[in-house]
Amino acid sequence: PQPDGSTLLYRCHEEPYADVRWATGFPAGTRLTATPLGADLPSRTLVVEIDGCVPVDTALGIAYRVRREEA
Repeated sequence: PQPDGSTLLYRCHEEPYADVRWATGFPAGTRLTATPLGADLPSRTLVVEIDGCVPVDTALGIAYRVRREEA
């Protein structure tokens, strides 16, 4: 977690036999925006699932700043 309320996510390797999931602490249905840092890639929208987690399938080796979308 960052002082501005965002979270930084970074995947450095593949998990070939298990999904990588992030326990967000947000209720199901919450929309999050993942913005890549230092890369010319589009932002992604992540939606929190029923268990409070989101799958982390972002690009390897790229840090993403994740923020809750305002309603």
